[in-house]
Amino acid sequence: MLKYKNFMVLALIIILATNIAGCGSQAASSVSGTTQSPPGTTSSAVTTAPQGTTPTLDAILKLVNTASVGMNTFESKSQMTMNMSLMGITVKADMTANMTVDVPGKKFFMGVATQTSGVGQASTTDNQMYLITDTLYTKTNGDSKLDPNTWYREVLAAADLTNMWKTQDVGAQIQTLLDSATLQIVGTETINGIQCYKLKVNPNMDKFMAYLAASGNDMSAMGITNASQAFKQLDVNIWVNKANYLPAKLDVVMVFTAQGMDINVTMSSTFDKVNQPVTISLPAAAQAALPMPA
Repeated sequence: MLKYKNFMVLALIIILATNIAGCGSQAASSVSGTTQSPPGTTSSAVTTAPQGTTPTLDAILKLVNTASVGMNTFESKSQMTMNMSLMGITVKADMTANMTVDVPGKKFFMGVATQTSGVGQASTTDNQMYLITDTLYTKTNGDSKLDPNTWYREVLAAADLTNMWKTQDVGAQIQTLLDSATLQIVGTETINGIQCYKLKVNPNMDKFMAYLAASGNDMSAMGITNASQAFKQLDVNIWVNKANYLPAKLDVVMVFTAQGMDINVTMSSTFDKVNQPVTISLPAAAQAALPMPA
């Protein structure tokens, strides 16, 4: 089994929230029949609504869907708090994540720092991961089998590489989930100097679960086989750039049950440099990474 699986479990909730960024909510508007583009493809120019007017819900969905096709580079920052309760015992995890994705360059970076408290002594983990072409480089202090001061490398098999890229393909995720999406325009706000529409969204859970399974992030690994039953609350707000309809920010609140645990997650993520040049440089120490232990 690939060692990066443990790392990906830490990032699963972050990926989960990113995936639902393109869904919709409590208004009568939907789009169907969307198509996905493979990594590295770029859409044609996005058609925007006339200046000074607010597009209809249907128009916004179509514009977001069209824009997402060409979402090939971006940086994201996420802050998340997760509370897990089981038999009266509560564990709290605070996570900070940074991610940079460069699909045309065939590389991405993800760093996740986690502070956990509630059972025994508080603990801190710091995980870093780079994917450069087909090679995964990892450094973690969250796996007792690996030296926390050492970089490890692993050449991914074709199927694993495909699944890794699917988890980073936010554009395709948005397209898939918009297939049955509805949404509500809450208003307009400025995010990091960008004028945005704020949208309240509510995903189609069947589409959501189906995509996660297809992308190698099967929620059954967390004991969730029926999302409609597992999720007690799922509130999502997304801010999309008024000029190009690309995501600028999303806030998520999730309450669900998995493996007998009641889990409450709040998260806020921002996107920057969408479809602009990004820099991903493998650290010098990682260039001398050791082979990943079997």
